Amino acid sequence: MSQKSSLRSGLIFFATLIVLALIVTGGWAIVNHKVELPAVLGGAEGNGQTLTVATAQPISSLDMTSNTSSALDQALLHNVYDTLVGRDEKNQPVPTGLAKNWSISPDGLTYTFKLYSGMNFSNGHTANADDVIASLKQTLEKQTVDSTRLQRVTSVNGNNLTVEITLSQADPNLLWALSTRAGIIYDSQATYDAAKTAVGSGPYQIEAFEAGKSLTLTVNPHYGKKIKGFSTIKLVAYPDANAAVDALEAKKVDAILPLANSPATANVAAARQKLSELKDVTVATTASTHRWAIALNTSADSLFSDTHIRQAYRAMLNQSELISALGVSAVALSAPVPSLDPGYQDLTGTYHVDIAQARQYLSFYGYARNFTLSYPQSIGDAFAQTVASQLVAVGGTVTPQAVPDNQWQSQIVEGKQFDMAIIDLSSSHDLLNIASPDYITQYTSPDTNTALDNARKAANDNEYTAAMTALSNQIADASPIIWAYEEQPIVAERAGITGMPKALADSYVQLENIVKE
Repeated sequence: MSQKSSLRSGLIFFATLIVLALIVTGGWAIVNHKVELPAVLGGAEGNGQTLTVATAQPISSLDMTSNTSSALDQALLHNVYDTLVGRDEKNQPVPTGLAKNWSISPDGLTYTFKLYSGMNFSNGHTANADDVIASLKQTLEKQTVDSTRLQRVTSVNGNNLTVEITLSQADPNLLWALSTRAGIIYDSQATYDAAKTAVGSGPYQIEAFEAGKSLTLTVNPHYGKKIKGFSTIKLVAYPDANAAVDALEAKKVDAILPLANSPATANVAAARQKLSELKDVTVATTASTHRWAIALNTSADSLFSDTHIRQAYRAMLNQSELISALGVSAVALSAPVPSLDPGYQDLTGTYHVDIAQARQYLSFYGYARNFTLSYPQSIGDAFAQTVASQLVAVGGTVTPQAVPDNQWQSQIVEGKQFDMAIIDLSSSHDLLNIASPDYITQYTSPDTNTALDNARKAANDNEYTAAMTALSNQIADASPIIWAYEEQPIVAERAGITGMPKALADSYVQLENIVKE
């Protein structure tokens, strides 16, 4: 026997002894969630390469329970923190999270989930029903971000790889809700500073984090599935669209996900043009759920309590001119439901700029009135100034008023001290909140309340979609909100890179799908 063969036999024998020792001494520990072995021998190493991505927003904290930034969803949701239910690019729930399948009782009140076996947190702990139960209870008890999406949940029980969720009322939205932050599964035994790091069961783990600048992810070595994507992904914040394009051109980054596209982004149109001219770069426009609009204060002592006045100002807003003036990538919107949600309708042909109609709506009052247009200081002045110039087409004045960001919540959202207010809505499935009398507009009516109640009582997907369509029509026509546009984020990648997202619903991106040919 050669020296190499002898050495190989010795190593195999030694490894066998170690495995036998683990089986004999470690059985109790494994069962009790203290010591777990990776489900995939050798880990899920990825392709051995690094992908550097320019993102639009910086991340200040990694705490998914309190930091509401959509950039955090993009970075961590499903990628580092897995959810009970996954989501596809059409914004539909699919079994790509911890649950491999589920069943629903005939009355719609009980959901039974079967979990994948061998799914592990980045610290080596195996994810099981105990973690699911503890995570969902924590979300409900501590009222963390997105917890209201689980408000109909009355109990969560289970064992091993089975979880049962009981509801007080049927909720067609539950599966989708469990793909959001509300469905994140945390390690029930791990202790760490969630603002600076993370322990999740997703395909990636935190390698390094520099608040406000960059986040580096590496493959979770204990992940229970093979990863074909990049072994390391570095997300670098480029709030300046031009700087992101320059970085792509200079090969400092491999992709842009997405290009900065807010009303405050300087020279975004020029950046888009330059991006389209780059060689060996693929540029695509994606769908999204991010909408911009003007909320009207419809309280009883406001002139906007009158439907005709609201409709008059709606008819004066020229969405196409607004989009062009801002230079953003977007499409006109005239209804509250985004294009990726159930109940979406293109109503731009129904509710469009019509100065004659606006004049007719206001004819009863003889003249237009004077209003203040409030907006968050951080979005810049361009949006407000353009809107204000349009909403005086038949007289009156609209005066833009910047509100410091640290006062926006208390003054506008909670205090409701405004006439008009520029708002942006990034969340999917939010019409039930928008239509609520507690929303910023304070709008209510018997017809809308009936439509809202029907949507809340929907027992299945078909009923829910029909109810959301009806509710959308009510809100669109009553116009407590003047809808401006839905963003169409732009993504770009170098030749050879595929799998970039075709939609950005709530900034949900599965980074493991991005691969190099």
